Amino acid sequence: MTLFYKNEPLGRISPYGQDGPINWGMFIERGEGMPSDLKAFLLFVTNESNIGIDPPFPAEFDEDGNWVLLDGEEMRPIYLPGLHQDSRIAWHWR
Repeated sequence: MTLFYKNEPLGRISPYGQDGPINWGMFIERGEGMPSDLKAFLLFVTNESNIGIDPPFPAEFDEDGNWVLLDGEEMRPIYLPGLHQDSRIAWHWR
């Protein structure tokens, strides 16, 4: 699977699986890397010390309609994914 922000591919997710309603996998950034502001945002929202703090990033980063996964040949919308420091990623289908 490939993670997209709007029309921009950010990287692949492999392997991946599902545990109840949560989907998870290992995120592999594209060759030239993910845009630094998007990566910083995704890491910010999974950092527990940031709970209750408004993200210092553009509001559009948090809009669910901007996040999709290419699953085979189908673009599937997801809610904001959670990226962790160890490259684990988790998401819910919309």
